[in-house]
Amino acid sequence: MRFLPRLFVLLLPHLFAATAVFAQNNVVLDEHFDHMHIKPALLRDPAHLMRFDSIISGKVHDSFVESATPYLTFGSDPADWWLHFSVDNPMPHTRNLVLRLNRKNFDEFHLWALDPSGVVHDLGQVGANLHNDPRFLLTDGYFYTITLPHGNSRFWVRACNRIGSMHLSMSLHTTEDYNQLMLKNVMVFGLFLGVMLVSLVFSLLLFAQNRDVIYLLYGMYVLNILLRETYNYSADFDFAPVFQRNVTSMLIAMTFGMFFRKFLDLKAYMPTIDKIVKGYIWLIGISGVAIWVLSVFEKGEILKYVFSILDSSNLFFTLMALVIALYLFRKSPRARLATFAYLPIAIGFVAILLRNMNIIPNYPMINHAVMSGFIIQVFIFTIGFARWHRYMENERDVLQYKLAIEQGEKELAVQKAEQRVKDSIARDLHDDVAASLSGIRILSQVAFKQFAHRVPEAAQLLEQITRSAQSTLESIGDLIWAVKPSPDYLNDLADRMREYASNVLDAQDIAYEIRIPRNLPVLKLNIETRRNLYLIFKEAINNAVKYSNCRSLDICLKISGNMLEMCVCDDGDGFPPEGIREGNGLPNMRQRAKDLDGTIQIIGKEKGVRVLFEMELPLDVKYEEEEVTVS
Repeated sequence: MRFLPRLFVLLLPHLFAATAVFAQNNVVLDEHFDHMHIKPALLRDPAHLMRFDSIISGKVHDSFVESATPYLTFGSDPADWWLHFSVDNPMPHTRNLVLRLNRKNFDEFHLWALDPSGVVHDLGQVGANLHNDPRFLLTDGYFYTITLPHGNSRFWVRACNRIGSMHLSMSLHTTEDYNQLMLKNVMVFGLFLGVMLVSLVFSLLLFAQNRDVIYLLYGMYVLNILLRETYNYSADFDFAPVFQRNVTSMLIAMTFGMFFRKFLDLKAYMPTIDKIVKGYIWLIGISGVAIWVLSVFEKGEILKYVFSILDSSNLFFTLMALVIALYLFRKSPRARLATFAYLPIAIGFVAILLRNMNIIPNYPMINHAVMSGFIIQVFIFTIGFARWHRYMENERDVLQYKLAIEQGEKELAVQKAEQRVKDSIARDLHDDVAASLSGIRILSQVAFKQFAHRVPEAAQLLEQITRSAQSTLESIGDLIWAVKPSPDYLNDLADRMREYASNVLDAQDIAYEIRIPRNLPVLKLNIETRRNLYLIFKEAINNAVKYSNCRSLDICLKISGNMLEMCVCDDGDGFPPEGIREGNGLPNMRQRAKDLDGTIQIIGKEKGVRVLFEMELPLDVKYEEEEVTVS
């Protein structure tokens, strides 16, 4: 891998050589002329002492050196550069052509012309101070409209860039050819702008949705690219020209380094390299601030060395980032995405840095490669983010599904454990307590038969013991029924109600009518609901049997919509005129109704009492009522 940078430097001029077109110092026009690059003669003026009058007088004419390429690269050299070329128009009529400069990265480009008659024309200057001129809106360079009379016209240029690297190429075009070229450039820039804006919005949406700093860093990287390229194409976007011209490239490198470091998780995979990249990010950030300050104070000589150092370090880290991505290619899917996305722009960056360092000429393909690399990179990352986001959503859904299953299994295990405890309690109640109470009841009955006639005063006490034991046995039986796992549904509760009412009322020789449908909805009840509902019913039956002196009972249970209604009516004595004296039974019924979020009404008439309980069921259950009456 260590030989790749050197091999790339050797091969790159040959790769871009195909983009060169025929160029010469003396352009000769003919009737078929369309466009041509200009290869000027060059003269360096490091002391900024030369003036146009001394140049045109011929005193320094022999000092001009023929350029080897039309794609001029001057590096970070703040010296004045003088350029000379000529255009020969052999046709008798005047030609109007466009002289195009393909970049805007210089402070001054001053053009003079000497026509065939010997008259000098000052055609003015372009540069950073005219960057936002409406004539150059949405162009990637500047242009002059020049008039060429019959004969040979000679041109001189003074070009300089006090801060940063200067590179340009000059070409001569017909008006039609220039307009077509600008239309193509605008279309490419429009495509670039659209892709970048979509990618920026997409990354910000992903950040807002996921709160992942990777998406924010990527959005900052795209924003800096936009600042740089929009400045290069039009100063209508130059809210901070010095910053955009000299610092945005540093910000691009810094934000991409931050994104690259987080995206590949270098801290986990390559901790030593991660520290190096982190140091490089700090170096770029500090250098950006220094460049901004030195640019404001126009310290070009100092910046010349700063840019030289930064160009070398940027070249090293550009290649290192590519090597890191290739090294992690097999280990990380993110590295594979980064490799495919980074490779096109890395080639463009390397070409730019080599050009800025004056190692290779300013081939036009370099600028197109960089913009195309940005488009390809953003396009790949956007698609990758979309697919990655969808993959993460699927993974999250699967994880949530697994968690739901685990939670269900845990709840089921807890329920089984609870049921085992309930079953154990029920067995203990049945085997120990119920058996003991049953023995007490039997012994008290035997004692009553043997001693009632001998000790009359003990008969009442023994009978009370028997009743208490029997009542306690019934309560334990109800508790055992309540905690059993099987009677979970409304129909099971209805069967229990029928059984209890029949046993009690038959023993007391009370006529009754039970109107409870057999096809109640399959509605699962929890233990607390089942127990409270049954105990309200049981208390209503017991109160009627004990206190009403009734001869018949009407019992009803039905579902209307999502409301459960239970009614127990007797034809007994009703409430006395002085009112009833409440013990524990009625308050308990009201409290149980409240616990069920239901209502209970106990209505006493001159003859009979009506107990009506209503509660809302969790679902709107509909069924065809098939009422079964038991008498």
